[in-house]
Amino acid sequence: MTNITASISDLKQAIQKKDLNRASSIFSNKLSKDSLKLEIELRKKGVLRCSSYQFDFKVIEALVKIGLKEKSLSHATRKYFESVESLAYIARDIRRIHNELIKEISQGSFKSYLVSVDSLFWQMDESFLSFGSTLNRFNKEQIAMAFSSYFFHLCTQQNNDIQFNSIVDTKAIQDKFFLDNLAGFYKIYQFKEWEILVDRFEYTLTRKSDRKSKMILQSPNIQVEKSICLGYINYQNHEISGSMDSLLAYEKAGVASLIKLATDLSIEHKDKIFAIETYPAKRIVMRMPRIQKLIDLIKNDKIFLEELLTIEFLEKIFLINLQQVKNTEIYSGLSVFDTIKFQRIFLFLFFCFREYIESQKLWKSKLFWRSILPVFTKDELNDFLCIFFDANKSTKIIELLSWNSKSNQIFDVQTFPLINNGTSFILPLGILSKSNLSRNILQSIGYRFDSESSIDPIGKILEDAFASVSQSFKRNVNYSFKGKQGEIDAIVTIDDYTFIFECKNSLHPSNPFEMRTSYDYIEKAASQLDIITNLWQDKQFVVELSKKVGYNLPNKLCTALLDLRGLMYNELQI
Repeated sequence: MTNITASISDLKQAIQKKDLNRASSIFSNKLSKDSLKLEIELRKKGVLRCSSYQFDFKVIEALVKIGLKEKSLSHATRKYFESVESLAYIARDIRRIHNELIKEISQGSFKSYLVSVDSLFWQMDESFLSFGSTLNRFNKEQIAMAFSSYFFHLCTQQNNDIQFNSIVDTKAIQDKFFLDNLAGFYKIYQFKEWEILVDRFEYTLTRKSDRKSKMILQSPNIQVEKSICLGYINYQNHEISGSMDSLLAYEKAGVASLIKLATDLSIEHKDKIFAIETYPAKRIVMRMPRIQKLIDLIKNDKIFLEELLTIEFLEKIFLINLQQVKNTEIYSGLSVFDTIKFQRIFLFLFFCFREYIESQKLWKSKLFWRSILPVFTKDELNDFLCIFFDANKSTKIIELLSWNSKSNQIFDVQTFPLINNGTSFILPLGILSKSNLSRNILQSIGYRFDSESSIDPIGKILEDAFASVSQSFKRNVNYSFKGKQGEIDAIVTIDDYTFIFECKNSLHPSNPFEMRTSYDYIEKAASQLDIITNLWQDKQFVVELSKKVGYNLPNKLCTALLDLRGLMYNELQI
């Protein structure tokens, strides 16, 4: 362990123990020796994040005040300390909100919280989903993110021993009590996002001098901010672009609709699918029906109207075709199409449930609130899935969509909608059927369609683009030279220049936590290009690489990092 690493580790321990004297000594010593190196390590390790210490801000606030007194600080380091100071100021309120909400966490209200969130995904009439001021400030995805934070705290508090037999508090649900609490949890989540932006992406957070409660979060580079915002917009556009036109066109072409089929089947088989039970409270129970029409519908390889937008999204965002969606293995024998079929099951049951509720005039009733979270034992769920998939696929689907508290993954209810307590599963039908499940699964397992050269879409796009100006294009060129090994994604020569590309085709991030992962990919790719650039100074490397590609490479080098999420970074060296 290097000296600075050891000091950073000691500093973090001192902050955790609230030992201001020890923390100040370490901090002042390293600050005086090399403030820039200290700043880099503080950012990298997240040492000055209040969220790492139960939002205790006092020691951190004292340390940055010491830092800001140092006259030799660079402008960037000073802005960093000022931003941390602003975060520490906000942490006062966040700590209060956190402590109040933690007191409210109990198993007795778990189902009521989940019902409140799941109902937002039912997309019924606007009056039914009118939850007042909470939803004026936050959308359903943000509230779902807040529930994820709540559930994580509950698991920690209860040692993952979550019980599913709690009574749903229908009055408090209708009074928006749980949604208001979740709004508080989202503020906590948002605060953590800001910490990531300040630490990892060098954003600045400043308080307005005339209004100390007003904060301004600003990107260090307006072009980067535009690029990130454009990326988010493009991601959203991919999801909705042409949706109405596409659906209308497909509908006119006679593509079957799950809604229509579910409505017909639910009317025909409602007594097989639903029943009323009275213990422990009166509620509608959804069975796992073995109806041959349903089995044939799910197992069918054709695509239904409601699934077409998901398929189009995957084709656009990954530059793949339908055959790749159906046949490419993404996880232990599963394809993306298997995840679409899985969601098809519960989308169908969701539509059946809505039809049943509507036919019985049960909207807004206590019976409705008590019934929208079906609970199944592990064996019941597995046996039901085995009707549609083989045993291995059923097991792997459950494994993929269930959060394991022992893993390093952050819980997200839209990524892990099968909530389990070891023996049973609770299924939030709205979230399960309306989330972008395929995208979330690919993000959680870190799958990239360009990881295999045989299905590398960006390489093929580049090859086609250069075909008219050069015949020397090569993809996936391996090299080994003086202890350095690697692979060049694409290499091409034009006139006196050699162009070398590092290509990335990962999902565009939907939040700063995912953006941090994407940025790590970009940094890794940039470091790979730096290795090439340094090796290029040795003429023998150019000779060896020329032998690899089968033609003489010009000495003038241009390296480029291409990310089809909308960014291209390049450096020209002559």
